[in-house]
Amino acid sequence: MFIQFDDPFNDPPDDPSRKPSHPVIRAIKIGIGFLLLLVGIVMFVTPGPALVLIPVALGILASEIPWLRRHLHELRVRIHEYRMRRKAEKEKGKK
Repeated sequence: MFIQFDDPFNDPPDDPSRKPSHPVIRAIKIGIGFLLLLVGIVMFVTPGPALVLIPVALGILASEIPWLRRHLHELRVRIHEYRMRRKAEKEKGKK
């Protein structure tokens, strides 16, 4: 049983009006994103907030990489659908 919910996010992943960044700024953002992603992966085996740092890194990368932006958008929608389904099941169970 799959319930389709409306997209709760108003940020279309393929917005044609989005201006591309300057190449230097883009390279800096991608470099910082990959560096934070690498540090986040290392934090899985060492003490540190890996579960906070990895989504931040992916968000920075998604600001410059269109296919990652699409995948993160789809992930956000699926998480929202899952939460709404769980909420509906809880309310149904209380009755």
